[in-house]
Amino acid sequence: MGERSAIEWTDHTFNPWWGCTKVSDACKFCYAEAFAKRTGHDVWGDAAPRRFFGGEHWAEPRKWDRDAARDGVRRKVFCASMADVFEEREDLVEPRARLIRLIEECHHLDWLLLTKRPEHAARLSSQAGWSLGGWPDNAWCGSTLESPKESGRVVPLAAVPSKFRFLSCEPLLGSLKDAPLGTSPPSRIEWIIAGGESGPGARPMHPTWPKELLLRAEEDGVAFFFKQWGDWEPMMTARAWVDGILEMERKDWTEMLRGTCIVGYDGKVHFPERPFESWLVREGERLADEEDAFSDPMESVAMHRVGKKTAGRVLDGRTWDEFPDGPTGPHDWHPEIIPAVEGRPERRRRRCAGCDMSIGLYAMTEGRCQPRLTTKRPRQLEILS
Repeated sequence: MGERSAIEWTDHTFNPWWGCTKVSDACKFCYAEAFAKRTGHDVWGDAAPRRFFGGEHWAEPRKWDRDAARDGVRRKVFCASMADVFEEREDLVEPRARLIRLIEECHHLDWLLLTKRPEHAARLSSQAGWSLGGWPDNAWCGSTLESPKESGRVVPLAAVPSKFRFLSCEPLLGSLKDAPLGTSPPSRIEWIIAGGESGPGARPMHPTWPKELLLRAEEDGVAFFFKQWGDWEPMMTARAWVDGILEMERKDWTEMLRGTCIVGYDGKVHFPERPFESWLVREGERLADEEDAFSDPMESVAMHRVGKKTAGRVLDGRTWDEFPDGPTGPHDWHPEIIPAVEGRPERRRRRCAGCDMSIGLYAMTEGRCQPRLTTKRPRQLEILS
């Protein structure tokens, strides 16, 4: 339960129950499973029970709803951070129906229902009380899309009759440049969230992958939110990194190798081994000697494990905090065209007729939509400049 969530794209988190079953690569280092085990709850897997809660727990969102009504804003609730709302199990039928009734009661909260099982969403929500013809306006449906292998989730997500549909590309484990994202009509995904993995076992995210999603969002005029780099920070091309090491004295190599990996655009990860000389013969010389191997930014990149907080959430020189609606209600979007400049192709965007806000300038504020007046520019990384 989160009175004030630490997740950047929501205000609160609510879990109708705890527990789930892993279904894809994104689940490999599941933070929710690890947290549940640390608190003494074995609730993961088909055979494991789920953890349920009493009336005091279920009353919390009503308090958030009253607070939002008092403040004259809409607030977002992520559901569920410790479960999948559309996991199909007999013991989840009643609590899912209870959740749906709760969502209908809380008119000033927008519920972000994130699932890895979008193929179940329309049917199970219908069984719980929502008609197949439509969900209430304050219920949004999203699906995790970590790699092209899971792109089959897009079609059933686009078919969910919710007001907004979104993709959570976190942890982003591969390029989605050519994957069908459903961000253009007739299939309409209105929001893309992207981010790298954090926590024990975190896998690095090649810096080109979120840039590709940003470009897709700009081209199709949908909102884009960059949540985090995760534990791994991009440093420079692999070739530049190897060249730099070769210029150093060998006694300094150990420090340079600590916490460093090389990530290919294809997602393959190389961890330089000790002794470094043997790794260099097998991999490093290839990186250093091929003249054109790293002239393309889609090639390998050296990344350093610095932790989520240090790595930050700046992409392409700024933070991206776009949402498909405003804090006081939906935007009235109209298409606009940004002319080509300095070799950058013409782009399609959307502007709100009500507040004159275009996607890309919207900031989540208390009370109303307003342009971002200043953008803090943290230190720049070579690979991002």
